[in-house]
Amino acid sequence: MTAASLKLPDRPQSLRPAPSKAPVLIAGTITTAASLVTVYGLSRVGFDAMSFYADYVIPVGSIAVGLLAAAGFGIASWKTGCKVSGTLLVSMLAILAAGWGLAHYLQFRLAYPEGAFLKDGTPLGFVAYFDLSTRSMSFTEHGKEGDALGLLGYGVRALDLLGFVGGGVAIPWAMRSRPYCDLCALYMRTRKFGQIPNGLAPRSFAIGKEKPERIEERKKVQESAASALAEIRDATALGAAALKEALSKHATPKKGLRASRLESVFAIDLIHCQRCSNGYLATTEMTRNGNKRAQHEVLERRRPLSAAMVDELCA
Repeated sequence: MTAASLKLPDRPQSLRPAPSKAPVLIAGTITTAASLVTVYGLSRVGFDAMSFYADYVIPVGSIAVGLLAAAGFGIASWKTGCKVSGTLLVSMLAILAAGWGLAHYLQFRLAYPEGAFLKDGTPLGFVAYFDLSTRSMSFTEHGKEGDALGLLGYGVRALDLLGFVGGGVAIPWAMRSRPYCDLCALYMRTRKFGQIPNGLAPRSFAIGKEKPERIEERKKVQESAASALAEIRDATALGAAALKEALSKHATPKKGLRASRLESVFAIDLIHCQRCSNGYLATTEMTRNGNKRAQHEVLERRRPLSAAMVDELCA
């Protein structure tokens, strides 16, 4: 079946009602509870997943558990099209923080079902227990346990909470920058067409000034990239067939280009809505300087496409 004979679904004629936030919050609550139950189960066999710290400061264990806990938020938001707004993000933070606090309370109740008591028989409530256990915290280094942290234990608790909540909202926060179709209330999809070299492979030993030959070679590559982008831009006005031809001519698949070894490349992607076929051709520059990598969309090179072109490019 060709693209021309393919029967496409009818386009929506009106705005789609905004999806409810309830499924997102419910899904996130479930995964938060499941992750904390898993952590508790592991602690019963001697493995405390949230006790891992890097340099005694970075709570890598709590961050990892937070990422797992918030998986439901991200998946439900993506599937339902519910946009992660500021209000929804605050609700997620509240659920994660409440889950962290509830987990500590349930751990206390499960450890002392009949109630906790001091050696002199004084009853010990949850608040007093939490304070005592926090002040009694200590780090173990080379198999030797250190002194109790005292009030500094609350600093560790704060890092633990921040790591869990911060790791939990990392995915929803990243989704706030994803392209979104307001007409259909859906997150837009990305179709990758390839990449165009815009630089050279980094030098093995970057000592001293570059040779004139290398500077001239880089200039030629950049001129070639600019020419290719201009041809692709012009092809967007000529139809899907011309655009496909220009893309196949200039945009090299990522595996063939090995872009990670170049100083700079232009990635060409189709950003589109699966429901109304609203879309545009996006150009993203990805740069590399030593071990540092960065990318940003070149907004002036964003080219809006008609729904018919989007359908043909996706067919």
